[in-house]
Amino acid sequence: MRVGDAKLSSIFSSTEVKLPAAAGQTYFKLDAVCSSVRLRVPEGVAARIRREGAFSTMSVSSARFYHMGDLYQSPDYNDAANKVDIDVNVVLAPLTCGSKPPVRSILCYSYHLWRFAMKTIKKTFNRIYSDISTGENLESYVISAFALIFAFLACG
Repeated sequence: MRVGDAKLSSIFSSTEVKLPAAAGQTYFKLDAVCSSVRLRVPEGVAARIRREGAFSTMSVSSARFYHMGDLYQSPDYNDAANKVDIDVNVVLAPLTCGSKPPVRSILCYSYHLWRFAMKTIKKTFNRIYSDISTGENLESYVISAFALIFAFLACG
């Protein structure tokens, strides 16, 4: 099977992607938010990886790719018959390619996500209490309740 272009979005998940071994020129776009992502580029496939994002780390095998800013590339990328062009946009997501996931990074993001959820829960409780006390802003109460549910789901 030949895959020319592929796109994947990953939100609040752990994702592992194995790219095709003999697909000629392939383009892969990945968007990840609050996820742990692992890309597997098969031996014999050259790759160019461009990363954008915030609050994210990227661990790439230095044995297979050289590094220039936010770009990682196989030495034989320009001449390779099988190659993949990867664009990655990650927010609060540790990304690994060709190396073991950095456990510290995954734990760090889990901790930051938990802290964010706890702050959201505290603000939401205060808002709900204020809305119920004054009897005003029923719409605000409903929105606050949904935010509280989301924060509990994010923690658990």
